Amino acid sequence: MRQLADPEARSGIRREMETEAGWENWYRHVGSDFDRVVLVQIKATAYAKYNGETLAAIARASGKDPWDVFFEIARAGAGALPQSMTEANVIRAMREEFVSFCTDMGPAGGPDALGHPRGYGAFPRIIARYVRELGVLSLEQAVHRMTAVAANELTLHDRGRISPGAAADLVVFDFDRTRDRSTFAEPGRTAEGIVHVLVNGRPVIESGKPTAERPGRVLRRAGYRG
Repeated sequence: MRQLADPEARSGIRREMETEAGWENWYRHVGSDFDRVVLVQIKATAYAKYNGETLAAIARASGKDPWDVFFEIARAGAGALPQSMTEANVIRAMREEFVSFCTDMGPAGGPDALGHPRGYGAFPRIIARYVRELGVLSLEQAVHRMTAVAANELTLHDRGRISPGAAADLVVFDFDRTRDRSTFAEPGRTAEGIVHVLVNGRPVIESGKPTAERPGRVLRRAGYRG
């Protein structure tokens, strides 16, 4: 990390990011556009107030060159969320029948520990934007991709469906009210419209409020050997 303060090292890193391919170069993946790189969990004190903004926006607000801001924040630490897909690409992928939906988020210590709004808002956003607003999918198609298709891919055949013998994992939501509220700046904001949630038959959310129940358990794929 000390090398990030060295002007010569910075110059070399910048040159590689701007010109080289053949590795996971997210700067080039987003079209070499810092307006498509959102920063979260910024540890650099001078920039912490810009949490959830793009790197380019932070540079404009602070009156500095974007590359200088990049290296200063990188030295202290932050989460970078490159926006490399267009809305058209998202919609095209969603319409493929084999595509299932997930949050793409690991476990976290609490709402503020999450760096991406999808942790709390992925499924409500699909319902609100891509089903209700844009009509990309029917509600039945969306629910099927969120549940049975995803569970089948993980060989969890007693999940993701309502049938005798299956785990009683159920969500009751208000279709007209469901929407995501999480943002890059506030990724832990819970969604609206989720009325009841049952996990293994026990309520973890009742009338929109969490209960003290913790009936979940670790799920293992078929063939797992601990």
